[in-house]
Amino acid sequence: IAGIIYQHPSIESLRRELLRNAQLREICGFDPWVGERAVPPSYVYSRFCRKLMEHIDEVEKIFTRLVDEISKLLPDFGRILAVDSKAINSLSRGKKQEGASPKPDGRRDTDADFGKK
Repeated sequence: IAGIIYQHPSIESLRRELLRNAQLREICGFDPWVGERAVPPSYVYSRFCRKLMEHIDEVEKIFTRLVDEISKLLPDFGRILAVDSKAINSLSRGKKQEGASPKPDGRRDTDADFGKK
């Protein structure tokens, strides 16, 4: 989420920011006593995203539960809605050539072939 909010075009860009910015590390939940060593290597991010996508139904349930909880705390939540849309660059390189391995390797966005506003 921090990568999107701070408009980092890549995981490496986000990692450089995390290495430089102690406050951002703490906001993201990294142990402040460990310092720069708390920032994981690049492969950890792609592995995490791959594992997270294996449980997308659970992620959606968590989101729904959070919306329900905030609706109880804020009874008018969602009554009036305003949206400011922003295109988020996916850095997708498109679909692989015919005959290529069908299994995604985790280094690129494999399903970013459309946009909505």
